[in-house]
Amino acid sequence: MQNKIEIFNNQVIINYNLAYPKSREVLLKSHTFAKFVQYFIEYQETDNANMYAYLTKNGELSSKEAAYDFCHFLRLLSIFTCEELKDEYYLSDKDATLDVIEEMYRTWRSLQRFGYMKSDNSTDFGINTLVTFDSASNDLLLRTYRLFEEKLMGRPNLVYRQVQAGTNACFSVHTLDKVWADEYAALQDIPMIDTVMLRTPMILHPKSSKRTGMFTEIDTQPMTYFKKGESNWFCYPCKVGALLCFVYFNSKYMSSALSMANLFELATKEESAQKPDLVVIFGNDDGNDDTNFYYDKANDIWVGCISDNPRIEYFGYLKKMCLTLHNLAQMKKGWLPIHGAFVNIYLKDGTKKGIMLMGDSGAGKSESIEALKAAAGDMIREVEVVFDDMGTIHLEDGVPYGQGTEIGAFIRLDDLDPGTPYRDMDRSIFMAP
Repeated sequence: MQNKIEIFNNQVIINYNLAYPKSREVLLKSHTFAKFVQYFIEYQETDNANMYAYLTKNGELSSKEAAYDFCHFLRLLSIFTCEELKDEYYLSDKDATLDVIEEMYRTWRSLQRFGYMKSDNSTDFGINTLVTFDSASNDLLLRTYRLFEEKLMGRPNLVYRQVQAGTNACFSVHTLDKVWADEYAALQDIPMIDTVMLRTPMILHPKSSKRTGMFTEIDTQPMTYFKKGESNWFCYPCKVGALLCFVYFNSKYMSSALSMANLFELATKEESAQKPDLVVIFGNDDGNDDTNFYYDKANDIWVGCISDNPRIEYFGYLKKMCLTLHNLAQMKKGWLPIHGAFVNIYLKDGTKKGIMLMGDSGAGKSESIEALKAAAGDMIREVEVVFDDMGTIHLEDGVPYGQGTEIGAFIRLDDLDPGTPYRDMDRSIFMAP
């Protein structure tokens, strides 16, 4: 069952089909908004005792009662002036109420915020529906915050900042008519993502910043112990190189999964109806702490399974499992996986050269490419990056070809020349900056 709003694991997920704020009146009257206010009040109980006492009227109200009481006040304040509401409890100390509004807004924006909705069959659904709805919601939240702020200050703002007040990202989903094999029937009703909108630069704060352990092959089909638990699940269908990969993820790890939109190309609806080459189960509620993979010989599918654990919030677990399954599938075809960088260099005299650099992490592959650009800049017309982390080499009629796996890059800010990570800053996702 899909909920209107979920607030957990330092993130909020809103189902736009059930809880879309069409107007300020709808927003302030909604269960969704009241649930966030209740979350905020309960957060204050341990973080700010004075604010908690103020909102609960020194303990006279429960957090739920206080949330609905404060929402009622905000509905009044959205219509009347402070002078007309001078007998209201929350206007006995306007400075304290202004502090509440400011802290509530800051708390909202400190969460990782996501929205989603069902897609339909229209060809322009994404830009005309998903993006429009989410952008209108962002504008509504920003205008509502400013209205309360300016009424309590008694004057308009002098400086306005058009920050991201709504979601960090949103997406649309559909469900499959049928699953490709009976063994995967438990995945049948998990919604498939078909459109993603990222508000970049997108700044995320995962609890973990490194990957530990090994990916181990097992002889047990992970679908036999697949458990959804109490969380909602979604699927990000993508292309890893030329292979179709379905990433089924626990909604706890929404930020990691949606970050894949900058790394692996999102599959089309038509492609997501096909049998995948690779399947990843990310955040399996099996009570273990495993990172395993299995080859389903009967269906020719490589299946990776990563147990639900706080450490897997690090994006590297998801990326490396996808690449590991890709490499295993390609090796089975006789292709050679390469951990390195491959570039095509187009010289000003019209010639083209392919250069591949291999080495361990931190060996200097990316730095060498940057140094080459600087040292031979007067001779180079263009440098085309085929892959800068993982790719494959294969032979066609005796000629070696290089093929990449990703459409973007996942790099440490301190890995490259200081300016390099920021050239595409407006399109980037920053994790734990």
